[in-house]
Amino acid sequence: LYFWRDNIGTEIDLVLEQGQALAAVEIKSGTRVASDATVSLRKWEKYAGAMQTNLGVVYGGTEAYEREGVAMLPWLDL
Repeated sequence: LYFWRDNIGTEIDLVLEQGQALAAVEIKSGTRVASDATVSLRKWEKYAGAMQTNLGVVYGGTEAYEREGVAMLPWLDL
């Protein structure tokens, strides 16, 4: 388990190794995912380059769905 922060303060709450891939996860307490919740994930994706990366947001809602290639996962489903 890791976290990531760049030199301008962009952060990823959780980075997990998944075999040859990495998963970058933002953790939000709200019941809805804000439109800007994936900004740091997109910055991470650019940083990771060609490395296979899975992106996700864990949040306090009840519905699992995907938004622009990012998995939105209710924490109760984990």
